[in-house]
Parts: sequence; C-alpha cells; structure tokens
Amino acid sequence: MHRDYRYTVYVLALTALVTLATVGLAAAGSANTSVSADASLSNADIEVVDHDDALDDEETDDLLELVRDIEALQEHFEGVDALQADVYQAQALDDGEFVAIEDEYDVRLAPSDDNRLPRASLSIDLGERALVIDDTVAPLGDVTTTVEDDGLLTDEEAEQLTETLLDDDEISYNVQTQLDKPESVEVAVTDRDGDEVGAELTAGENGTTIFATVALEEETVRSHHVEMEFEIDNDNAADSDEEAFAIEIKNGDNDGERSDEGDETQVTAEKVESVDFDVIERDDDFGGNGEFYIEITDDEENAD
Repeated sequence: MHRDYRYTVYVLALTALVTLATVGLAAAGSANTSVSADASLSNADIEVVDHDDALDDEETDDLLELVRDIEALQEHFEGVDALQADVYQAQALDDGEFVAIEDEYDVRLAPSDDNRLPRASLSIDLGERALVIDDTVAPLGDVTTTVEDDGLLTDEEAEQLTETLLDDDEISYNVQTQLDKPESVEVAVTDRDGDEVGAELTAGENGTTIFATVALEEETVRSHHVEMEFEIDNDNAADSDEEAFAIEIKNGDNDGERSDEGDETQVTAEKVESVDFDVIERDDDFGGNGEFYIEITDDEENAD
C-alpha cells in the first residue's frame, strides 16, 4: 500500500537556512561582518573542547571572536542558546601519515544538548585570521514522506510511524547528514511484530539506508543504524569485479544516550565476507561535511 504524507517537523526561523551550504565562504578578520547586537550567536554560550590541546587562552578567544563575527553563522544558529565547538588541529596526509598544520584548525559547531542540529563545519586559520564555512546542516524542515507498507499498517499507524521517525532527534540528524538534506524521504515497512515495526528510510539515488525499529504505541524509535555504499578505487584488483562496499554504521539502541561507535563499523562485500578497517577521522558521529578517510585490510581467513 502506498501512502504520501507531508510533515513540518521543525519550523525554521529562515527557510533559506535549508539551502545554506556556503562551501568556500571565506571571511577575513578585517572584513565588515557587523551584525545586530541581539543576534543569538553573539550572546550564546560556546564551550570550546580542544581535542588536541593545541590552543592557549588567547588563541581560544581569537577563535571564538572569529566564529561570533560571521553573519551567516549568526543566522544559521539563530535561537540556539548554548553551543559546543569541537576543535581539532588541522592535519595533512603526508606519505600515509597525518602531519599537523600550524595555526589551522577544524571546528565542528553544534548545540550543546542532544538535538545535534543545526551544525556547521569550519576551517579556521588563526595566523591569517580567516574562517571558511565548509558545510552547514540545518534542522529538518518540510519533508515529503512516501510510505510503502504492503498492508501491514492502517492509515493512522502509517502516519504515526512517519511522525515518530521524523520527530526523533537521531533519525532527523541522519536524514539531514546521511541522506543529504532531502526534500522527500521514502519509508518502506519491512516487518511487523505486534507493536514493533521495522522500517527503511531512503532518499532517491543517495545510496544510503537508515534502518529503524519503531514502537508505535510508545511513539519511540527503539533502535536504528545506517548503511552506506561507496565506490572504491582499487587499481590492483584487476581480477575482481567488485567496486562497491557497504558500510554499516551502528548508532546504538537510541535509548536517550548518544552513541559514538563509528570505529566499530563493519564493511562487507560479496567476495569478501569481512574486512578490517580503521576510520581516520576525528568527527566520530560522521557529521560535518560527510568526508572521512578509511584504511581497509582484507581479512584473509574469511576471504574466498
């Protein structure tokens, strides 16, 4: 059975925030970035978490000053009272090893609570007093939802399923970050066991699937995980027809606690039952601009 629903899960102060993807927007410290005195980012509490212990007090103040002065960020975080800035020393890959870049930092800016959105990924050069917005992700706005349930749900239950899914902070976060800020989402009901319903969320040809188990009566998401597909460039595998791997990112049981298990991701492919790999990225929730490095090593004992 096919059903279409439309929900406004979050009402944004500015609809334009949904399309605020200001990649490469640079702002030098001397630029005119004046904003109104009551702009929220100017007054927001921002906790700096220096993951590499790279900043002294003066550098921390300089970094915060740059962040607060950017008008696009003022608008993006309008209404957010408390933010956390996760700061990492910028690094470059040199002969297979990461080397720190002096005075340059990668910053993830997001609410301090569990909402996780809106968020922004920034590149900051304190030496040049310059800031670049690499990516922004707004809260989930208007999303058209199509439900395929094969008769497992009533109309009321199908509506409750989509509402529960899109009201969940973790699901809405993954819809925005892993399904690439879609305008529409397809929900396929895969199974039902009493009150519990299994569902898969996809968006067009994105190649990523969000799997979720929903308790309809409790109106809660019991658990969920994300499965991604990506192409690999393997010039040495002339005898292999496999060019795509699937990555499964488990996000925990979604019981109110945020899980950081990105490094436990499992990679599988048709010709390789299991492989070992390390995620070379410090943003453990796979947010930000969605880019990360991996090293893959075949598990020869399980390979065909």
